[in-house]
Amino acid sequence: AIDIPDLNLLTTGQAINIVSNAPDVGTRTLVMIDQTHASATGATVLTLHQDSTQRTLFINHDGATGSAIYVDAESTTQTAGVVDIDVAVLTTGTALDIGNADLLTTGRIANFVSNAPDVGTRALVQITNDNTLATGATVLSLQQDAVQVGLFIDHNGATGISLSIDSEATTQTAGVVDIDVAVLTTGTALDIGNADLLTTGRIANFVSNAPDVGTRALVQITNDNTLATGATVLSLQQDAVQVGLFIDHNGATGISLSIDSEATTQTDGVVDIDVALLTTGTALDIGNCDALTTGYGIRVVENSSSASSRALVYLKVDNTAATGSKPLSLEQDSTGRDMDVTNTDPGTLGVKIVAIHNSASPVLGDNILRIRADGNSSTGVQRQYGYIQFQIEDATNTLEDGLFEINLIEAGANNLAAYVDSTGQLF
Repeated sequence: AIDIPDLNLLTTGQAINIVSNAPDVGTRTLVMIDQTHASATGATVLTLHQDSTQRTLFINHDGATGSAIYVDAESTTQTAGVVDIDVAVLTTGTALDIGNADLLTTGRIANFVSNAPDVGTRALVQITNDNTLATGATVLSLQQDAVQVGLFIDHNGATGISLSIDSEATTQTAGVVDIDVAVLTTGTALDIGNADLLTTGRIANFVSNAPDVGTRALVQITNDNTLATGATVLSLQQDAVQVGLFIDHNGATGISLSIDSEATTQTDGVVDIDVALLTTGTALDIGNCDALTTGYGIRVVENSSSASSRALVYLKVDNTAATGSKPLSLEQDSTGRDMDVTNTDPGTLGVKIVAIHNSASPVLGDNILRIRADGNSSTGVQRQYGYIQFQIEDATNTLEDGLFEINLIEAGANNLAAYVDSTGQLF
């Protein structure tokens, strides 16, 4: 209807210039292109064609407020998008670029808002990499150069999930969620804090219900550098008077706690329990073995062929002033045996028990071994009814003599009932 051809010599100016300088604030449109027939589905209202490497459409909006582009769409169903940008031949660059927001102090570069009450499942923003061969394409990349949050999710619902990841990966060694903190030297890589209102539930929950019997670890924490001798793999801190670590093992068989140590030299112990502040109670308690009918409360086994001197269990009171401390105490409430010592050596020697009085200055009368027998009196008072002891009669090197005593209580007082000297004579 209107044709303006042959603008080949136009270098400045405009082919069409429509200007209004009216101060009236009434709503109006300076240019209107109206396609009013609903059946004209093939009619495009405005087409712009640009063959050069310059902008096709430029909007210079100088108002301090107001929208530079406003689209009022009455579409109720639109799969391609109310605003559809087709960049089928684009190989390098950016399809949608919102740049130079350098003066932005409040507000947002992009704002997507929905206030619809409909409970149907939907995504307000959808970004899809729809080709399985595009293995180098990242669906969403965020770059934050300031010392501020890179991604913030403000979830105000009383229930629901703030971040949900549905991964169809069947094999993933790097992790479905992979956090790369290669330059982090101080601080925390993953921080879940301020759970101060938590009364039930958990800060972290890892669940697997797979029936596969293959060996695997549900949670793996690895210090992979042998030089990091100051790194503790897992540290737990409990400030309340409650359990620090609880393991609930419901399998009828299997091990609740298994430690595989490759240490070849360890003076502090592969398992080291430091109770320096403990004054009352028990450092290591294995209780409630009430259902035990066979087996052991504690079992320590060695199958080494080495003939070197060593002890499988070592108990020591290391302070000379601790005169009330006993390295070992056994209590038996039944009429059964209090202790069994079994030797399966096929030789002539049976059970061997060695008591050593490691004195730097042994003299006559030193007690090497005393075995005491106590019982209650008629009023319930614990009394010493007797003891046997081995003494030094002569400590001269290569000329040593020993003495054996039997002491029994008589009329409430201790009495040397008999002794055997080094010659075997009984007195």
